[in-house]
Amino acid sequence: MQYLEAIRNLHNKGFIPVRTVHISLVPDEEVGGFGGWALFAESEEFEKMNVGFALDEGQASVGDEFRVFYADRFPWNLKIKAKGQPGHGSRLYDDSAMENLMKSVEVVSRFRESQFDVVKAGKALNSEVVSVNPVYVKAGVPTPDVSIAFYHNAVYFLQCNLIECVCKITMMPLYYVNICVYIYMVKCDRMYV
Repeated sequence: MQYLEAIRNLHNKGFIPVRTVHISLVPDEEVGGFGGWALFAESEEFEKMNVGFALDEGQASVGDEFRVFYADRFPWNLKIKAKGQPGHGSRLYDDSAMENLMKSVEVVSRFRESQFDVVKAGKALNSEVVSVNPVYVKAGVPTPDVSIAFYHNAVYFLQCNLIECVCKITMMPLYYVNICVYIYMVKCDRMYV
């Protein structure tokens, strides 16, 4: 909205840019832009526009300043698969899938907290640190038998042997090139990125 307001203000003041200003609104920004911006950038229409540079939506500002970004944050999805001992939901087991997942999630959480502490201390903005957030968890034992399913066709009296968790990690491109995030995975087959 700030870009649109700035363009409106410049237009109302009679400003005439040296080049044509194009405004594009495209879908899929939060999931990589492959069905929106990426398709548009490969189109003949985009080629004809002869774009000199592009500005992302940036961040809102409550003051008079306006932050301009030269690069978007790089998305990285981390999928953790934790295996463990299955069994009845009322029993306590060593080496359960949830126990094993929590060990990895605790490592991710400590890293997230360290980055957030930098923001809270005023040493960096949200866009200048690596953000890590769990966005998806899949667990449970599905069943088509509604006589034993209580909610969403899942059995609630069994501990499953596999739990998946996906964390969304976003970072500046330079972080992506220079940083290695090591996560200790307990009894997991793979780490998908």
